[in-house]
Amino acid sequence: MKTLGSVSKIFKDKNSCNLLLENGRAEISAPYKNAVRIRLTTGSTFETYRSYAIENYPEKAENILVKNVKDTYTVKTDGLQLKINAKSFSFDLLDSDNTLLSKGAPLEFDAESMTDIRIPFKAEDYFGLGERITPLGRRGYKSINWNIDCARHHNETQESMYISIPFMISLNPDSGKAFGYFLDVSYKTEFDLGNTDWNVSRIKSYCQEITLFLFTGSLSEIVETYTRLTGRHAMPPIWALGYNQCRWSYMSTAEAADIARTFRKKKIPCDVLWYDIDYMDNFRVFTFDKERFADIKSHCESLKKEGFRHVVIVDPGVKVDEKGIYQVLDEANNADYFMKHANGKEYVGKVWPGGTKFPDFSRKEVREWWGALHKVYHDAGIDGFWNDMNEIADFTDPTTKTVPADLLMYDDGRWSNQNRMHNVYGLLEAKATIEGMRKLKPNDRPFLLTRAAYCGIQKYSAKWYGDNTSTWNHLKESIQQTINMGLSGIGFAGADVGGFTHNPTPELLARWTQLGAFYPFFRNHTAKNQIQQEPWAFGSEIESICRDAINLRYHLLPYFYQLFRQMHETGHPIFRSLFWDGEISCTTMNITDQFMIGSSLLVAPVVERGARTRKVYFPKGKWYSYFTGEMFMGESEYVIDAPLTSIPLFIKENSIIPVSDKIQSTNELNKKVLIVECTPGEAPVQLSYYEDDLLTNDYEKGKFIKSKIIYNKNKFEFTPGKGSEIGLIKFRILSTLVNGRKLNGFVKQGIWLEKELAVNGKKLSFMHE
Repeated sequence: MKTLGSVSKIFKDKNSCNLLLENGRAEISAPYKNAVRIRLTTGSTFETYRSYAIENYPEKAENILVKNVKDTYTVKTDGLQLKINAKSFSFDLLDSDNTLLSKGAPLEFDAESMTDIRIPFKAEDYFGLGERITPLGRRGYKSINWNIDCARHHNETQESMYISIPFMISLNPDSGKAFGYFLDVSYKTEFDLGNTDWNVSRIKSYCQEITLFLFTGSLSEIVETYTRLTGRHAMPPIWALGYNQCRWSYMSTAEAADIARTFRKKKIPCDVLWYDIDYMDNFRVFTFDKERFADIKSHCESLKKEGFRHVVIVDPGVKVDEKGIYQVLDEANNADYFMKHANGKEYVGKVWPGGTKFPDFSRKEVREWWGALHKVYHDAGIDGFWNDMNEIADFTDPTTKTVPADLLMYDDGRWSNQNRMHNVYGLLEAKATIEGMRKLKPNDRPFLLTRAAYCGIQKYSAKWYGDNTSTWNHLKESIQQTINMGLSGIGFAGADVGGFTHNPTPELLARWTQLGAFYPFFRNHTAKNQIQQEPWAFGSEIESICRDAINLRYHLLPYFYQLFRQMHETGHPIFRSLFWDGEISCTTMNITDQFMIGSSLLVAPVVERGARTRKVYFPKGKWYSYFTGEMFMGESEYVIDAPLTSIPLFIKENSIIPVSDKIQSTNELNKKVLIVECTPGEAPVQLSYYEDDLLTNDYEKGKFIKSKIIYNKNKFEFTPGKGSEIGLIKFRILSTLVNGRKLNGFVKQGIWLEKELAVNGKKLSFMHE
């Protein structure tokens, strides 16, 4: 292996500096005060910068300062410092307080790769990197960013999964400091974070030109800056946040309608029915089976009246047919839209339809064509879409399980092969789908779920973790996955509740539904030839437990919606680690079976078969059981009762939680009544309560309302925003917080004391004892 060698010359202007190296070049600039971009090449010049993760790169870079002392160049912004070894090019990252965050060794390269070498601190650990299954921290593991169809191989040893997210966050509990590391490289990359050598992290890119971003600040600031760069989630339609029911497959509209009727008959809330590949005519995308789904339009219309929405799967592969049979194929053949080998021969792979061709989504005209094809679904009453098999999955080669490496894609005229384009195929399909949906129904919020992805996917799609298994391990591991996905900028995510393959036990389905109620994306899904696992599948006892868990999700839906708005504005995840709010310690970094929802709710699901108690660690502050009101002191561990009938859930002091009355679907949400559950503390607490129409894109035009809620010990204030429809507030306080005293005008609602307050469009102020 060679190194990039010494710095022979440096060129500096106001916003960047270029370094001529013995074996290449470096270019350093700062898109933001707490972010630096480093471009490196082993060649004499850089290629034109082209990122698939970043669509709106800042037009104006921050000012940088460059100083040279002996053999060290220091590049400074207002938020960080980069110290460059001029003798053998390497770099150390420091924050503005001069604290060393990351130490580097000389970069290495060979004929096919470049490797950045970092020297971690003793207790340093890494987070992010997408959906990989490891313990919460990634140190000691290797993550390979190369999208694969990894069905039935979800475990610690599986180094690649469906998505590639070469972004990680380092935490050092000794200093309490963090930094972010984003390798903006769509080629295959490897993050060996102490797997080969515990004391060395080697980050390899299988190319000889890389773009690297480093971020400083608090954990939340790093995520905020990363998502500012790569994009943030749009506001979802409210129905997508409810309970979703799926199976591979509901085989007819009659079967799906029976499932829907059963939900309503049993009073189990549900918003969305999903349709897997068997709804199609012989697996032809953009078609419906002419017999089993002949009445799809009337089916969708009928169930919408009952509060159900509909999502269909759309794979990227197009079935090969004889000319004149399948219009989608004929159009693409005539327009030359499919991928080809380097020799110009069109590629035919093998997926569910048999012979299959794959569109080149890097071409704008192909994306426009693909997006417009969704009209057939919109006309039928379909509300959302589900992109699967887009790694690209291909059954032709059982070893690689994907298309040949020599297949070319347009790539803005570069005609790049799969080495560069493979990881972004799912991202580009998602982009095509969302762009098409926005053209077909410009004012409806689109909803899309994807299996494969690359950095920036959050701009377009929610993400689920693919073909998991009905095991207690996968139940527990989904907590770590969801935390790390949120730290990767992808906050609208979740695992298949109950597990996709194999059969859950009744207890496992109950516990997984309790956990799933807190996933940002909440869907029950199972495979063909497995037993049914709808909430009623195991009899009345488990049905009742599942109903209660789903009811809890709908009860908390207004709180979830506030958190989705926060994620839209800042990138902050909904489903959070215990160290998110600044309590960075070896304790919080190693708690893998608890999580926060926002800053106010602590969730400690049961993840072991037969367990009816569990240990719970409480972060700083006072905490109250959401079901009993019992108080627990922070920075302590307790053994908590955890009967099968409920999930351990706790609310923090100084919290304001908007909630809903019981509903069967989001259609029944009452926007004129605001219910708030409050737990006072020593300091005032404030909530900027966000309102919009829940379904359209009008919020993008500024058509939303923010009202202000302040609660200070015994004083409650509500200041409605202009245009707010809220006419009644139900104010609730934990009964245990008033020591059993009777409060004038309050009614007991479980463990809460409730008082109704009329709103007359003006500021409301109320005091209790």
